[in-house]
Amino acid sequence: MWRMITTLYTVRGHIWDFAVREVGQRYRGSALGLLLAFAYPFLMLTIYAVVFSMLLRGRVLGSISKSEWVLYLFSALNFWWPITEVLGGAPNFIYARANLVKRVVFPVEIIAPSMTLASLFHGLIGFAVYLIFFAAIEHRLPWRACALPLVLIPMILLCCGLGWLFGAIGVFFRDLTRITTPLVTAWFFLTPIVYPETVIPKRYVGMLWLNPVAVFVRQVREVAFYNRWPNWIELFALTMICFFFAFATYRVHLRLRPGYADVL
Repeated sequence: MWRMITTLYTVRGHIWDFAVREVGQRYRGSALGLLLAFAYPFLMLTIYAVVFSMLLRGRVLGSISKSEWVLYLFSALNFWWPITEVLGGAPNFIYARANLVKRVVFPVEIIAPSMTLASLFHGLIGFAVYLIFFAAIEHRLPWRACALPLVLIPMILLCCGLGWLFGAIGVFFRDLTRITTPLVTAWFFLTPIVYPETVIPKRYVGMLWLNPVAVFVRQVREVAFYNRWPNWIELFALTMICFFFAFATYRVHLRLRPGYADVL
């Protein structure tokens, strides 16, 4: 555990540089550049708002207005997309960078954290758009969203863990990419993102702890939509769960790393 912490701290500069490079490569040569990063949240928000406002809004949230429903959706979707991006791309994290693994002395463990930061960049852009919408509709800002950096810690740990785990397994099991696609879809609908927790039968509410993203979404909505402080005890417990998950997957990565070069 201490090795993981000290290693990541030592290579923190490389993690940041790799993340910046990854973001830059996505928009290099694009005529619209970063404008696409702002357009994507608008597009996805429009699709989800139109579809789910017709199907669910009146049934699960009662008299909530359409504009508030859009904010309710957007507050959680902003940070679901980075998780989707990391989980969907994790099986190729190492395999797609075979030249770095085989030819140079490269700290492979930085790939998952750097990809997480690159994906989080788009989530933060979406959150900036969300704040603009919130101010326009509610005529105020959710100032308790200043606690968002603390709320994001478990998500970052979870994404790093998913990157280490699926990246390591993806080197040896190439069919893993076909598994993550339906897994992402199933995970989305098992998480109360487009519906509130109140529609879940009470006997199953406790099972949400088996889905750390569900608890994370709850905390994001507390600070970003309801403008309340997060449940600090719950947030601490979630952070510890995600930390130990990241630690366990880091050990899997270390155990499998000696075989990367031979397989690649």
